Amino acid sequence: METIQIVEIISQIADFELELYEFDQLKDELLFSSFNFELWDILIKWFFDKKNNNIYHNLFYRIFDAAVKLENEESLEIILFKADFVTKLITMYQEQMKSNKHCLISGFVILFCNVLRLKSQMLPKYHYLPKFLNNLQIWKDFEETLNIQTSRQLPNTSRMIAKPHFSSKLFENKEINYHIPGHGLGSGYAQGLGFFDK
Repeated sequence: METIQIVEIISQIADFELELYEFDQLKDELLFSSFNFELWDILIKWFFDKKNNNIYHNLFYRIFDAAVKLENEESLEIILFKADFVTKLITMYQEQMKSNKHCLISGFVILFCNVLRLKSQMLPKYHYLPKFLNNLQIWKDFEETLNIQTSRQLPNTSRMIAKPHFSSKLFENKEINYHIPGHGLGSGYAQGLGFFDK
């Protein structure tokens, strides 16, 4: 895939209004139909190569979040299995913790893992995502760390603190109850990421 094609696709996404609760599913699926392994592999490589580039991290988060929420098993298989994204995420995070070298990407690792965790909990056990995570040992070993680190990131006050990866429109949504404690389904944290109880 030529660089110009990749830039064109990213430009489409940048212009794309990915409303957190009102996806245009048909439009999104048409967009993601052009996402083959080669493109995902490049996007993921850039994510790790640009460890301190919040602009790219935010854009890639929007792409990843939409792909996960669309529940497209073909895209999920490419991201999770063929591109080995979860293993790469967790391995990089663990290496940074051991070396005490923290960079901007560390918070995104926790964020991406929580998107996977929450979406997995909403899906039937036979769906690709929960099946994949339940069979991935590095994920199972990381779950306790994920819970601890997510709890540490939660605000200690009753006032929700805006995070840079959230759209400003998200904080105008009156349906989200940020005061519900915890970080599981039904919590203010989960609602803030666009995950509501079924």
